[in-house]
Amino acid sequence: MSDDDVRTRFEACNRRLGEERRRPEYIPLHAAICRPEGPGGSILHDDLFGAYLGTSDYTQQFVSSVASSVTYAVAHYFLPDRGFVPSEHVNTLIQQVDGIAKELHRACAALPERIRLALRLPEVPDWWGTLFHLAWHFDRPFLRAARCRLMTQDDTHVVRVGESIMQEIGHSGRDVMPGLIFSRLDDEVFSASEAAVGLILDAIDNGRSAVPPLSAELLTRRLVQLKDQFQAASLGKVGGRKGGPKTKAKALRLSDSFTNPPATSWAALKYGGKVPQSTWPLNRLNADQEICQVVGPENDAFINLATIGGNTLPAESLSTPIFLPPVGRGTLKASAALPLNASGPVPRWLRFVFTTLLRHRPELVNISWHKANPACGLGTATLKPDVFAASVIALEIELASLGLAPTGANGRASGLIFDDPWDDCPHPPPAVGRYVRFQLDTTSAGGEQQWRPAWTWAEKPQDGWAECGTCGDGSLVLVATGSPPAVCDWLPRHWPARFYPLGTSVVHCEGWRSLVKSVFIDTADTIPPDDPRFGWQTLARTTREFAHHLGAVTLDRLTAPLPATRPEARREVLPLLDGIIAYQSRAGTKPNDEHPQGGRLQSNTPPRTGRPPDARKKEITEFARELRTRKVPWKSIPDAVFNKYGVKYSSETLRGYLKGG
Repeated sequence: MSDDDVRTRFEACNRRLGEERRRPEYIPLHAAICRPEGPGGSILHDDLFGAYLGTSDYTQQFVSSVASSVTYAVAHYFLPDRGFVPSEHVNTLIQQVDGIAKELHRACAALPERIRLALRLPEVPDWWGTLFHLAWHFDRPFLRAARCRLMTQDDTHVVRVGESIMQEIGHSGRDVMPGLIFSRLDDEVFSASEAAVGLILDAIDNGRSAVPPLSAELLTRRLVQLKDQFQAASLGKVGGRKGGPKTKAKALRLSDSFTNPPATSWAALKYGGKVPQSTWPLNRLNADQEICQVVGPENDAFINLATIGGNTLPAESLSTPIFLPPVGRGTLKASAALPLNASGPVPRWLRFVFTTLLRHRPELVNISWHKANPACGLGTATLKPDVFAASVIALEIELASLGLAPTGANGRASGLIFDDPWDDCPHPPPAVGRYVRFQLDTTSAGGEQQWRPAWTWAEKPQDGWAECGTCGDGSLVLVATGSPPAVCDWLPRHWPARFYPLGTSVVHCEGWRSLVKSVFIDTADTIPPDDPRFGWQTLARTTREFAHHLGAVTLDRLTAPLPATRPEARREVLPLLDGIIAYQSRAGTKPNDEHPQGGRLQSNTPPRTGRPPDARKKEITEFARELRTRKVPWKSIPDAVFNKYGVKYSSETLRGYLKGG
């Protein structure tokens, strides 16, 4: 079923929901759910919801599925201020609700796999399980519900205690109904269902239409400004404090509150006191969640800057969870389904800082697991620098991926050192520029330098470069990370992925094929399909655009609907990758031409020097002039023009043509 067909079904359900809610005789109907999630949990009680709702006037139904091992109970009820409602009216209203709920459940079953994965929709037997899942994990108007437990207080009263409170602080009472999680919608069921349908429709639209990202130049400019602001705060130039800020950040991974102790007992988590503090949700999937506590005198200043930073980051900068997969000595296994990120700019910024440092500077993050039972899933990640300095380092790493890193003396760029030229480079040359090596730290733990490959298109590497990763047979081919700079005219203008090939020769196309195939064949199907690095949908769209840009496929193929599932995308993309290589081979490139450094040349056409053909002189001269306006060094321009036009000549000849107009 196509996206348009699924959208039509949900829109029809939304119209029915609105019509029922606007009926004069409609009385707002509310819903609650109870799920067994802890030891001894059972929904087989005579008055399951009475203590939770404070009334016995509700209609209850049990839901179970043998296939998915899901069991829960749902209660429908009216608020007490509605007074007495005749049973006939109650039964009629519930029948109307059930009719729409069944249609919504059938529509959810028809959703493409990429939408189900993006929303982490569970395999549940009815609409109510889906509705509460969306209300727990997405903060939307009219679509909110808190997970809680029923606890005794003073051995006489029954109170609702939020699951997050139980995980962070705990409670001195005991469970009224052990092992059960309760929840109720903040709004009546029709409004909540309309909001849930709107959320699903948004997911469908986001899945099939890509928003063009900011240009690398504009994004770089904004991130540089933001780095300067965090740098000023880190040096104590904000708020009038001397010696810099003392504001720290600690992320915590919390899990099952029935069997695990609260964080105050194992993670030194503290609340209250005179020192300003704030706690932020980072991501969640049912009982498993990550939060971050920021504590220090500059807490408010950090929130202001983090709000700006979170709104500046492009969507593809949203990171994977901090503790999934595990980092350091923890033994936690990767979840079959990744949690859903919390919304808001501050959580987005905190996720960015933590995951960037864990990926590139792990020595700056202290990972600690619950000592008594590391496998229980409880852990902390503490930033060793203050949160302002950590933000500066994360921004410098992000700027490096965009090809910009402010430098100091001796070619150093906030801990970056370049090895240029890279003698005996074993990799096939790029279409423009050259390969260099860099390191983020001066020495590794063993005291020896650890170099990483990079590509630069500028005369000085620090003026324009991108980190590279190896792929292909024997890991000979380099693929750049980040967003392509303007000099990459061999790529489409809006490149969707955060990896890109460094040429269009057969060997570079083979390297790109190896990267994409590894995602479709070797990577587990737990990564969101629109993930900018390893999402199957992103790479399917990117490969399609690359093929069209090279001329290997027509415009109709480019604009056709994207595959709806990972298997469909695999059946399209893998043959398309082979087709790209075959097309480039027919265009005059071969995969086995050796270059002097042991890699491969971009073309088997014999190099030619001297004056370019008169028919193309103007075109080539304008291309060279454009490269110079982009600050591409003269020594790289002949290779760029040779790669584009198949004509080799000296930079002195080109200089003469540019001077001659």
